Amino acid sequence: MVKNVNKTNLYTFLCVISAASLITANLCAIKNESFFGLTLGGGIITIVIDYVVSDLVAEVYGLKKALHMRLMAIFANVLSVALLATVVWLPAADGFTMQSEFASIFSLSPLMLSASMLAFFCGTRVNDWLMSRWHEMNGKRGLFRRCILSTVAGGIVDTVVFTLVAYGLTYSWMDNLENIILTYGLKILVEVIVFPIITVHAIGWAKKLPAA
Repeated sequence: MVKNVNKTNLYTFLCVISAASLITANLCAIKNESFFGLTLGGGIITIVIDYVVSDLVAEVYGLKKALHMRLMAIFANVLSVALLATVVWLPAADGFTMQSEFASIFSLSPLMLSASMLAFFCGTRVNDWLMSRWHEMNGKRGLFRRCILSTVAGGIVDTVVFTLVAYGLTYSWMDNLENIILTYGLKILVEVIVFPIITVHAIGWAKKLPAA
């Protein structure tokens, strides 16, 4: 299976991962998680996965391909939300006793959905642009710096946009600031840990693949 992989079908697979991470981020955000006594939204795990994919696509395929992947992920997200909303709306069978629980999980508010997609697009767009720009300037040199600094920039944009749009009117500015700092810090920490283990090897492997 691995022997038959080329850059074309790898890109298709990465688009699927990107779409899946965005869709699941919306659903996982319903659950708050405890991180050493601190409360964080569950969607942060899937967004971290997407930033690794984002670095790989921007580095190997370039900015246009990265933007195409983003738009495909957003389309898949909108479609999934529409389908889920339809299933929630349809009347439940008499034997189905979890309609309220089902609706509470799969009924995403327009505000939360808008905040998620806007933050996703803005953050990953900044990440992809910086990765591509620095790659043009430095070539193969400075891969670690590109991945980390692009995540630093994209992560803060993503976190700030989502927090202000989703919670800006319902939480105090201090709560919003705390959420931004904690979520942002965890994203960067995970990126630094994952880079030497996965990201650098995945990028090196993908660059050596045949075009098709």
